[in-house]
Amino acid sequence: MIRLIDTTTLKFKRVDNEIRAHGRYAILSHVWLGKEHEVSFKELKLLSSTKKGAIKVREFCRVAREVYGLKYAWVDTRCINHDDLRETQTAINSMFRWYKKAAVCIVHLFEHEDARSFPEARKDLPPESWFKRAWTLQELLAPKKVHFYNKNWHFIGSKVDYASEISTITSIPEEAITNKKELGTYSVAQRMSWVAGRKTTYGEDIAYCLLGIFDIIDLPKEYGLGNGDRPPADEAFRLLQMKIIDKYDDLSIFAWYDPKLKETEKTYDLLARSPELFAECGDFVKISPCVQQMEIKKNKLQVTGQPHLCLVKATSTNEVEPWEGDTWYNDTLTVPWGDGPHRCVLLVSSLCGNLIGIHLEEVSHHVFRKCASPMLQLDMYRTGYVGLDGYEIILDSVSTSV
Repeated sequence: MIRLIDTTTLKFKRVDNEIRAHGRYAILSHVWLGKEHEVSFKELKLLSSTKKGAIKVREFCRVAREVYGLKYAWVDTRCINHDDLRETQTAINSMFRWYKKAAVCIVHLFEHEDARSFPEARKDLPPESWFKRAWTLQELLAPKKVHFYNKNWHFIGSKVDYASEISTITSIPEEAITNKKELGTYSVAQRMSWVAGRKTTYGEDIAYCLLGIFDIIDLPKEYGLGNGDRPPADEAFRLLQMKIIDKYDDLSIFAWYDPKLKETEKTYDLLARSPELFAECGDFVKISPCVQQMEIKKNKLQVTGQPHLCLVKATSTNEVEPWEGDTWYNDTLTVPWGDGPHRCVLLVSSLCGNLIGIHLEEVSHHVFRKCASPMLQLDMYRTGYVGLDGYEIILDSVSTSV
């Protein structure tokens, strides 16, 4: 079911068979002005209300009707009963699809007054810019037809017209912006990097805004999760990563790095606490071919299949230097798998033909935990592998005992 707005009468039109609505409605992408300004599902006087949100909905419907000849429109503030938790959950799970199936996505850049030019640099954008909000990421990428309008509803251009400028602002490849490449062709780390630096009103939404980007439909939208060891936003993002691991065999989900961590710190988290830690992973691609299966059981990541493709032994004679920016470190050699504690490297991604890895430390037979060391960059032609039938990696510091 999708609830639309008649662009002439501004009354609701409920469509139970959603397929019948595909390609027949305009959809709005915007930054919320605050609850006191927006019009909700229960607002009765939409035609006469002087609220900024009401004026925005009326202008949006006018543009949809007059410019695009569309009878129906959809607005998230208006068309979802946010007091109904079940409806809200269904809407969140459907949001990416609704944007993808719209005839046109109209972006209202309320902070941009110039209709003759497009924003050029991220640093020049205001704090509440549409380009800095997390929910607008899927609203940019899902629809094929995205048109930008300025504060006064004057047409600026399409996302195809300004693909280069949008890519500069967002660090998203032009092929993803223009839908020339499917999102699934990009690694998990790359897609995570696209939301780094974006903001949400509620911390947990930094996870929920990515459901469509990763085609996750069974993660409940809950707030106030976590415990004393993990804030709610971190817990929501952790649950999202676990769903992604269940869906994709892509080790790049572990290709994050927290520059605030010191190598001596006793932290062993395999999962990132925030998409911010993927900020430098825009060029990290999935290792291919990589034949293995990943599954989470009892707070451990179990890897089976041909896991020897992904584990390498770091040199014991010379310290392996950390990966830093564009600096190359290609001097890692293999050493025999001898007795005693083993420090290895799990290959998680590739960059410019070289391999990216994270440090692992063996804590019991074929059971590892991640070290706080920076990522490594290794020469793929000089890397030897350790053959194992399978292994486990502890997910976080809370469960380091084995």
